[in-house]
Amino acid sequence: MGWMSRVVEKKPFHILRFSELVPIFIRAVLIAAGAALAGICVNLFIHPKPIPFIATQPYDVYVVCPEGGELRGIEKISAEALSLAELEQKILIDSRPEEEFRKGHIPGAISMPHDPLICPLPETVEMLKQKGLIVIVYGDGDPNSGVLLVEELQREGLKNVMFLEGGFSGWREKGLPVETEAGKAGKAETSDRKPATSPKPSVLSPKSGRVESKE
Repeated sequence: MGWMSRVVEKKPFHILRFSELVPIFIRAVLIAAGAALAGICVNLFIHPKPIPFIATQPYDVYVVCPEGGELRGIEKISAEALSLAELEQKILIDSRPEEEFRKGHIPGAISMPHDPLICPLPETVEMLKQKGLIVIVYGDGDPNSGVLLVEELQREGLKNVMFLEGGFSGWREKGLPVETEAGKAGKAETSDRKPATSPKPSVLSPKSGRVESKE
């Protein structure tokens, strides 16, 4: 039908055989190896501050986000000083998981479990501010949940907040009074200090900002 009409011949779909794939794979490996070698050479001989292949100093895996206000130095209180202190002008917060709080906690403490994914609500912080009390936080673990909660409360603007040195484990090791969910305070035989009087165990909910009584 002339030169304007041509029949296009469709070629069947071609599946590469293994013998054809091998050269392609080898070329890809060589290109990747060459790129890696070039990067290593640049890092070792050209870059002004080469990145070490092995860490030369320890580093923190858990790093607190820098958002929010400035962090001041965390004020600490020892277990001995807390055991002798009057709790009338203080509020004691347990930052450990609630199930740990039920097993045993410092008499007079309320539970406010620390959650790295949930920051304390402004309503909770505002409630603590309005009470005008000194807030003492204790926890456990590595990193210590008490320190992390103190830092979060400070970033939210709470000023009168302290951290219990040694956390709950340090308190217990010194034979100081421990209270269970049943409300009965006990102490080690080596301790002659009287446990601080306190209401029934409570939970300070970081979500609702309210103190919920635990019967």
